[in-house]
Amino acid sequence: MKNIITIVCLVMLGIAGTQNAQAQTKEETIEWLNMNGKDFVGGTCNWVANGSGKVKDIFSLEKISNDVLRIEHWQSWEGSGTTTYYSDVSFESILYQDVSTVTKVDDTDCPTIAYFLIKTEPYKKWWMSDGKRVEGLDYRTNLSIPYYKENEENAKRVLKAIMHLAKLSGAKENKQTF
Repeated sequence: MKNIITIVCLVMLGIAGTQNAQAQTKEETIEWLNMNGKDFVGGTCNWVANGSGKVKDIFSLEKISNDVLRIEHWQSWEGSGTTTYYSDVSFESILYQDVSTVTKVDDTDCPTIAYFLIKTEPYKKWWMSDGKRVEGLDYRTNLSIPYYKENEENAKRVLKAIMHLAKLSGAKENKQTF
């Protein structure tokens, strides 16, 4: 009888423990991304020669709100001007997939930077010119999340949080059947 009571108590404790374990809410995930996630992704590539001279790139996770993820890409040409490009993607337009299946690519100009390529529904990249928003001409279906290669594990945590927000926002699943 004593063993039965012990087993029942352990089962009850196990059930109570699982009822208290909850996934982070949308608000908690956004708060974590704003407080910690911005430090784990992004990067700087200093004055790399490309076809049009030397270029300096700075990438960052700029804004995380209830509905939108913004990536900022600041590009400066040596001896010329600077342009800041923005990618605004709503969480529901991100095609949800398991983090282990997200494509990773290396930056060909900057050996310390890599990108996670997240599949999305089409969106436009935009920039600021003379204080006005200018829409890009091309529609994109991949969102590049830049990170320092040495910080890949923390960048994966950010990617998991982004996918969690996408799922909570009703994102479609990225089905890769072939």
